[in-house]
Amino acid sequence: MATSYSIQELMRMIASAAGSIADTTSDKEGQQFMQALLTAPRIYVAGAGRSGLIAKAFAMRLMHIGMESYVVGETITPAMQNGDLLVVFSGSGETHSITDICKTAKAVGGALSH
Repeated sequence: MATSYSIQELMRMIASAAGSIADTTSDKEGQQFMQALLTAPRIYVAGAGRSGLIAKAFAMRLMHIGMESYVVGETITPAMQNGDLLVVFSGSGETHSITDICKTAKAVGGALSH
């Protein structure tokens, strides 16, 4: 039988996980990522499985704040061009479909962020 947690316990677990990730991210990396987002003509996101769901949510939030964002693989996504940014979401960093997308983005002159 599955363990039952209260809403408060689940929120604390999520906050703890987010805090652990924040502890491993440098200010320099964060600033570089923000600069890449702010200067890219178009932002593409990619991910598989649960990471793909988060990527789609991220693209939607970017669109809500006025940025031009697209999800790789959707039927209405335009071709990536030189100078566009690809943001990749991957738990393992080794998903073949995602690494192939990264190689293609680099081949057309796109920038990568993860």
